[in-house]
Amino acid sequence: MKAAFLAAFNQRIDDRDAIFAAYDEVLAELTDTTALDTEAAAMNGEREVAGALIRKAVDENARAPLDQDEYNARYDALLARFKAAESRLGEIDAERNNRRMKQANITRFLRILKKQENLVTEFDDELWYITVDKVLVHTDGRLSFIFRDGAAVDVPLEK
Repeated sequence: MKAAFLAAFNQRIDDRDAIFAAYDEVLAELTDTTALDTEAAAMNGEREVAGALIRKAVDENARAPLDQDEYNARYDALLARFKAAESRLGEIDAERNNRRMKQANITRFLRILKKQENLVTEFDDELWYITVDKVLVHTDGRLSFIFRDGAAVDVPLEK
């Protein structure tokens, strides 16, 4: 496994110039949250409007006799609207956090790759933990190293 990691990591070092050129543009695109920020602002507004309408409906129901079936239907619809906005806000926050994590992982990986000018000849636990996200073992004897920047390198498993 250690030898396979060295082979996979060294393949990444061999491609380092191409990686650096590609990642400057890709990193900005992968981690851009502008559209999510805009949608979050809209969902916050929607949540506030729905909340205000719920309060208004409750106040009206408390002040004047209303048909309770109509009131309950209206209240349920407003509550569903509020919950939908709240749910979407949670999804947006999760996606923004996911993009921030991706950015941190890619940036960390690139920083390590920039420091490493020569091929790695000895296994380094720290390099492993910092650069490898996971390793897939295939039935055909290959190992797929998935690096924290999302890139995958296949290496035959040596016996």
